[in-house]
Amino acid sequence: MASPRPWEHPSFYPVEAVVGAVSAQGGRRVRVGGMYGRGVTRLGLSPSVSRSRQILVPLMGPRRHQIADAAIRGRPVVLAWDVWQDSVAEWIDLLRDFRVQVVFCTSTAAQELLRERGFEGDLLYLPEATSVASYRPGTRLTERAIQVLELGRRWDAWHDPVQRSGLLGNVKSRYELERGQVIFDTRDDLIDGFASSAVSVCFPRSVTHPAAGEVETFTHRYLESMASGCLVLGHAPADLIELFGYNPVIEADIHDAPGQLRAILNNLGSYQDFVDRNLERVKQVGDWRQRAEYIADVLLTPQQDGSSPGGSH
Repeated sequence: MASPRPWEHPSFYPVEAVVGAVSAQGGRRVRVGGMYGRGVTRLGLSPSVSRSRQILVPLMGPRRHQIADAAIRGRPVVLAWDVWQDSVAEWIDLLRDFRVQVVFCTSTAAQELLRERGFEGDLLYLPEATSVASYRPGTRLTERAIQVLELGRRWDAWHDPVQRSGLLGNVKSRYELERGQVIFDTRDDLIDGFASSAVSVCFPRSVTHPAAGEVETFTHRYLESMASGCLVLGHAPADLIELFGYNPVIEADIHDAPGQLRAILNNLGSYQDFVDRNLERVKQVGDWRQRAEYIADVLLTPQQDGSSPGGSH
């Protein structure tokens, strides 16, 4: 299991979580992303991938130096986040250069995009997950200090009308004041922040950054919000609805965002049963322990010809 430390940004928390979950299944950690991988990348080289040992490489985007570093230790199997239409050509080149035959995709749309662009190995869907036990459900919605949390990408088409209405000035809220701002400086602050927030606003990148293409995926933020007992307001990608068996998100009314949010905040108690249902469901279907078991099953189960996975699905 490739362990690309240090974790550079809060967006890397899912990588940290999956490394821990796979390690708990017996996977051995191998640190990657060091000087060798960066040197190989600068020189434009592709190490020979001839080892029989498989090494799972979690990639937040097509990070060549990390897979190069992993390739000298084993045969890379990629867990791919952030496969967007504007980066898919780079992904295809990366997978080809390192002769990757197995890719776990965190969205079905990314899975289809790689297939359409000609990837011929195994493309396996592995839904996003979280480490549920790492978060605290907190108090009831009506007792939370932060009413509105917009963590990560802010969608101005929703945020600006709400802000102009004066609503965010009348309740305690947390959101990006500048693009790319980290709202909670430490992991402990993040956990406390979620546990203290009533409404967590979540939109997929296909909505907030449409220039990146139509790949719709739910992010870690949806699941950590539910694991923290927050009410999620925004838009639920189809993969999330399929995973849960119902829509766990209050779909935002973009035509009257202030009115909808005001009505929700005035009636928070009525959503408590819904939040509690989401918390139980995320424990059942959204934990990295479940994904790690699937990864182990795939990588340790021989094919009929005695080889590891590598055919086309």
